[in-house]
Amino acid sequence: MNDNLFDGKLFSLEMEEIIQLGKESVEILNVILGYHKKAIQLRGRGLHLELVYIGENISSQNIEGYEFQYKFESVNHVERILGFCFFINDKFPLENSLNLYNTYIDQLRNLFTLQGIEVITQADIDDANDRYGMNLNFFMAKSPLIYLRTFSKKAVYRELFQFDYTLFKDELDKKYVYLIFCNSNGYFKIGYSKTPLKREKTLQAEEPDISLIKIWEKDKTFERFLHLKYSHLRVRGEWFNLTIRELIELKGL
Repeated sequence: MNDNLFDGKLFSLEMEEIIQLGKESVEILNVILGYHKKAIQLRGRGLHLELVYIGENISSQNIEGYEFQYKFESVNHVERILGFCFFINDKFPLENSLNLYNTYIDQLRNLFTLQGIEVITQADIDDANDRYGMNLNFFMAKSPLIYLRTFSKKAVYRELFQFDYTLFKDELDKKYVYLIFCNSNGYFKIGYSKTPLKREKTLQAEEPDISLIKIWEKDKTFERFLHLKYSHLRVRGEWFNLTIRELIELKGL
């Protein structure tokens, strides 16, 4: 397969090609030998990049590999890399597209830094803004930098559900089913409460890195329906390993 993907080239790797890559990479060799489930790599010279994903397909239990080649341009790197990540998520349903995207961005930053190319990420800007009130315009005015956008999963998920946290208030005469995201492990909690905001604060005492991303005005029947619908993705109790595929489903409910 050789398809265009946002002006890049997408290749399906034959097993012989994957084995050859395994001779050059311990990470890929470990997938071939069955020690790891996947290998994620970004390689390149200058602005010419190769994104590689090798993984075990849970349906066929065969090892599959894909490679995406393109020339980096600041104006559309998000669409290109994210497009490849969504493609991989379609092939490997348990893969998290945003985690994969941020992993490639981290590797891209390391690659550019080794080549002496100055880079700044959204995480750098958010940190500087929190500490010193500096925004993107401040950095871009100082020196020629390549800006690599990273995604806060909490912000993306809230945007997906169009959930404005600041506008919601608990009302004791109503019943709610909520969706909470845990950033530290990527899992989602589907629960029921008359006071979801209070419930969030209670859970944050145990796990600070959690956030409400959706609330439905529904009763426990809806909660049980969701638990049954996603039982195959249950990690423990009310926690589920949902992907973007399930989140889009939930948006429509």
